[in-house]
Amino acid sequence: MMSECLKMDFEPLCAGMGIGGMPHLDPAKACEVILQYTPRAVTLPNCSNISYKQRSMFYSSEGLPGRVIDDLNKRLYLDSEKFFAELEVFYQHYLEEDIEYFATSTEFHIGYHVMLDILRKKFPDNTILLKGNIASPVSFCFRLKDEKGEPIYYNPHFRDAAVKLLGMKARWLETQLKKVIGPRNVSTLILFADPFLEVIGSAYYNLDKADIINILNECLDSVKGLSGIHCCGNTDWGMLLNTQIDVLSFDAYNYTEKIALYSQDIKNFLNRGGMLAWGIVPTSTEAVESENARSLVNKLIEGIKLLSNKGIDEVLLFRRSFITPSCGTTTLSEQIAERIHVLLKEVYELLMENYGHYLQ
Repeated sequence: MMSECLKMDFEPLCAGMGIGGMPHLDPAKACEVILQYTPRAVTLPNCSNISYKQRSMFYSSEGLPGRVIDDLNKRLYLDSEKFFAELEVFYQHYLEEDIEYFATSTEFHIGYHVMLDILRKKFPDNTILLKGNIASPVSFCFRLKDEKGEPIYYNPHFRDAAVKLLGMKARWLETQLKKVIGPRNVSTLILFADPFLEVIGSAYYNLDKADIINILNECLDSVKGLSGIHCCGNTDWGMLLNTQIDVLSFDAYNYTEKIALYSQDIKNFLNRGGMLAWGIVPTSTEAVESENARSLVNKLIEGIKLLSNKGIDEVLLFRRSFITPSCGTTTLSEQIAERIHVLLKEVYELLMENYGHYLQ
């Protein structure tokens, strides 16, 4: 893993950063929007409206033993017999750390490859970070089911293979980012997206927090640079802040008061070099149309004040923060998605204008 001192040297300084999901049918256009409005922290887009095979579960599961794609119903599942037949080869590549075996192809994530091609030809001068996303193991293992319809989370063999797959795919992706960066002083971030984490504590799911922390940390430990988790609902934030994450990405537009309940965990997290990705720009059409950069900056400052009033250093909060949408924009129109990215740029500019003395 990257040494603690090197990780603590990186500060996002309220850079705007996308979540990843984009509604565009042309991935080059999605890349253009990202590079135009969030050039400091560039996210590889996921354009799942192009094809169902571009969805998170499909690109994150490429290479998993036993995976079956049901084209007729546009779904995938894990076949037990096929799984055990393919397991030995899978573990052989895993133990050999053959990361190319775990690569993500254009068939399942064209957005990765289009953005990387663009960056190879012209790398922005002011970029400080490149980010790629992958499914988090908790969400992945509950959403993927076997042939009987049971989540693979509850089968230790299936779950272990899935966690190791996601860790290796994260390492492969990080390697691709580093190749594009070359000798530049630019950091990498692998963000594990986990909307399922909001069910923690629900009576409908039998989840052991120690198990969740262990499988999250196994994936996070695969990443040498910065790693993080995005959860767009409400969850046990204290649990996440005590994993090995460097970045916690959350829906600040709706849940800042909830996360503020964990002020001591946030303080400890920031003091060890952690960073917050404030999802302050909403991702519903109605909310986007009713907000502007000034109103969103005011909302962000309210959140920062809420935490600083609980004893967290205000300067540290400014310096250790990204500004993001509250969630991905896949289900929105291209126009609204682009408006969200415009707001990211305008919020960053207003912050620099009014709080730039913190961000130098």
